[in-house]
Amino acid sequence: MLRGNIQALPAIMLGTMLFAGGVTAGDLFQPLVIGGQTVKWFPREDGRVVLTFAIARDDMTFEGAINCARIRSPRALLEKSAIDGVRFRQALSAAFGTWERAANVSFVEIEDPHKAQIVVGAQVETEGYAFSNVVPGARISNGFREISRAQVCLNPLRKWKLGFGGDLSIYDLKYTLTHEIGHAIGLDHPTGRGHLMSFRYSEKLDGLSGGDRAGAEYVYGARLQTRQTRDERDRAAANTHAMAN
Repeated sequence: MLRGNIQALPAIMLGTMLFAGGVTAGDLFQPLVIGGQTVKWFPREDGRVVLTFAIARDDMTFEGAINCARIRSPRALLEKSAIDGVRFRQALSAAFGTWERAANVSFVEIEDPHKAQIVVGAQVETEGYAFSNVVPGARISNGFREISRAQVCLNPLRKWKLGFGGDLSIYDLKYTLTHEIGHAIGLDHPTGRGHLMSFRYSEKLDGLSGGDRAGAEYVYGARLQTRQTRDERDRAAANTHAMAN
């Protein structure tokens, strides 16, 4: 979940992009806009977007943050829900991997949360279920402002689970982390339902929707393997057409 000076991308940019059945791009995905500017992580000098992340170990304070201003280790949160640290790390890794497979962005875990670009932890001041905080940087390029840092925080007073179980009052950690990481990399809630990035928690979708993937590709471009697969499919279709003629 996100709060603060966040706006939907102007209709002239996304709302008028129509898909089959009259569906607009905004129904499928919504890039994150802060202060009137779409935001994303910028690539390194080698052209790759590689982001570091870490789990909070102790109390951390982020001055000026609207969400996740103070976070700490998720140890107590996991103990309350009888989830061990190994399984939490597996869920977190799977959440990052979901976005890594969807678009041209990669993630590397590091030990020091004070040096990480994305920090994951438990809320100190508890509210809701989970939030993310995105900090814009100074640079602007190709219509995007860079993201300089982000935090993801979970409410330790809530009960959590791993996997779906039908009880929608207890959120699946992997689903929730994937959703909040989506915000942390520059995606907002779409206007349509049925997406992992949709506003409400749901257990009808295990993984990203086509709209979620389209949003990630819109911001970061398709993953190289995805582009190669599409190119091969297009070549095969062209060859089939040529043979038919």
